Amino acid sequence: ISHSPASEYQFGIGASFNHMFNSVWGMRIGFQVGKLEGIADSVKQCAQYSYPFKRLGFKEPVYFTTPISNFGLSMYSDLSSLAISLKKANQKPNSNRMFGFYNVLGINVVNFNSEIHSISTDTLYHKYLQGYTDKTHEIEFPMGFGIKGKLSHTLDLAFEGVMHNVHTDKLDAYVSDRNNLY
Repeated sequence: ISHSPASEYQFGIGASFNHMFNSVWGMRIGFQVGKLEGIADSVKQCAQYSYPFKRLGFKEPVYFTTPISNFGLSMYSDLSSLAISLKKANQKPNSNRMFGFYNVLGINVVNFNSEIHSISTDTLYHKYLQGYTDKTHEIEFPMGFGIKGKLSHTLDLAFEGVMHNVHTDKLDAYVSDRNNLY
């Protein structure tokens, strides 16, 4: 029986509040929650990466899993307003556009509790814990791009893709002196 995650691709959910300084630039405070999973199995991508679990020191294929949450502050730029006219960049936000594109760059605090399990038996190999809450807290730098739709004058619904650069190697519960991305 295989206990491995069905996919390494996971979705999260979050909420944010923006304050626009003008029609292009603003600040955003927000949070996200989700789950991360990764697999080190015997799938051969190329000869160099065959049997990655052996290179990590495990006797059989493994996976890691962790609930994750983050909270932080970001710079927000409305790319649609910037592209329309640089003259509008110094005006207060008063856009009637129904859709727009934006990007974010910020700093967050991320919380996680990583575990490494055997794929075949679901045996817990390693759990990375720190502190009294059984959670690890680290700093991350998110960079993202999204599309937003206007629901009302003050409320938007957005879908975005974000890469989180975490300055630690504890995220996957295996320390190899390299920073993790998710």
